[in-house]
Amino acid sequence: MIDKAVARAFGSVLREARIARGLSQEDLAAEAEIDRTYPSLLEHGRRVPTLTVFLRLCRALRCTPVDLVQVTLEGLSRIGAVPAAITTDAVPLTIGRRPPPSTAPALPRGAK
Repeated sequence: MIDKAVARAFGSVLREARIARGLSQEDLAAEAEIDRTYPSLLEHGRRVPTLTVFLRLCRALRCTPVDLVQVTLEGLSRIGAVPAAITTDAVPLTIGRRPPPSTAPALPRGAK
């Protein structure tokens, strides 16, 4: 049930974003380098994109992946269908990120 809700919510957001950008489904498909019929399947919640396709859609829509996911989650939240793990077990992801620069003064070269 939740998978269908996610697919439908994402499809709805994708459609709104596409229309807001003035793109037809065929234009979106061409920009995202996907089959011309795929946007329709996504918008109707019949398919869920792979990460590669998701990133291509973001590029074609000129939006960030974070924005597209956030708006989708907001839609799910409105209908009470946000997966529990997202709201209860979520912790900040830190892998691949550099720690903030140190505020301690730099030591001169050769100093230990």
